[in-house]
Amino acid sequence: MKCNKCGFENGEGSKFCLKCGEKLTADIPSPKVSTVAAVPSAPAKKANPVMIVMGCVIAVLIIIIAILLVQKKSSESSDPELQTAEQSSAAVLSEQTVSETVSETADETQTSAETEEVKKVTDHKQIYGDFLIDMIRSEEITIDHSDEYNTFAPMFELYDINDDGIEELFVSDAFIAGAIVEMYTIIDGELTYITSYEDHGYIQIADGGYLMYGSVYGSQSGEISGTVFTVKGTEPVQCLSFYNDEYSDGRMTDKITRTINDREVSASEFDEQLAVYRDMKFESIGRKYLLDIDTVQKVLGSSQS
Repeated sequence: MKCNKCGFENGEGSKFCLKCGEKLTADIPSPKVSTVAAVPSAPAKKANPVMIVMGCVIAVLIIIIAILLVQKKSSESSDPELQTAEQSSAAVLSEQTVSETVSETADETQTSAETEEVKKVTDHKQIYGDFLIDMIRSEEITIDHSDEYNTFAPMFELYDINDDGIEELFVSDAFIAGAIVEMYTIIDGELTYITSYEDHGYIQIADGGYLMYGSVYGSQSGEISGTVFTVKGTEPVQCLSFYNDEYSDGRMTDKITRTINDREVSASEFDEQLAVYRDMKFESIGRKYLLDIDTVQKVLGSSQS
C-alpha cells in the first residue's frame, strides 16, 4: 500500500507508513456515472370523440356481462321467481346505463360542435371588420354622411346566401343610379371577392339563395330589366336575364322588345319565364349599416384598435 505523503510502498493491510509514520488510506475508486440519453416523450395525441364513445360503450358492455355472469351463478340455488325479477331489474339497469352514457357523450359532442360554430362566426366577422377598417383608413372609399338620407354614404350589410353559417359581406358605395355593390365571402379562413354589380348600391335577395339586380322603371323610361342568379362557391351562376321595353318615355312604342337570356320572346313566354321569380319575396341587401370605424367595430369587431 503506497503512502500518499512519502511514496513508500508498505505491505498490504498496513495502517501506518513504516518510513514516515503517516496514516495510510486506501484509494476508493470513483463510482462510474452512466449517462443515458433522454428519450423524448411522444407528443400527446388528441382524443378522438369516436374512440371515446366506443370506449364508453365497451366498458358498459363489460359491466353488463359481469352482472349477468354473477346472476347466472347465483340462480342455481335461488328461487325461480326471484331470479326472474332480479334479471329483469338488472336488464333495465343495464339499458339505462347504456342510454345515459350514450346521451352524455352525445351532449358533449354537441356542445363542442356549438362552441366551434360560435368561433367560426366570430372569426369571419372579425375578418370582415379588419378589411373594412383597412378600406376606410386607406381612403379607398369616400365617407360622406352629410346627407340626412345617406344617399352618398357608403354602407354595408351581412347576409348568409347559402346557409353555411358564414354570412356574405355586401359593401355599397352610395344609393344612387350607377352605384356599386360588392360581394365578399370567407373561403378557408380567407376573405374572398365574389362579384360586384353597378345598379343602385344594393341587390335583391330571396330565400333559396336567389339574387337579382336590375332596373324596374315602369312608365318613366319603360325599361324593365334584370338578372337572377345564385352563387356556387365564389362563382355567380346566372339563372335568368330579362328585358322589356313595352313603354318608352311613357308612350307605346311601335315595336315592343322582350328578351329572356338575350333571346327575343313573346309576351306570354316572357311572363311565363318570370312567373316563378315574381312569386319570390326579394328584399334589398347592402345598405343596413353606415360604413365608419365605430359602426364596423360595434357590428363586426376587429383586431385593430
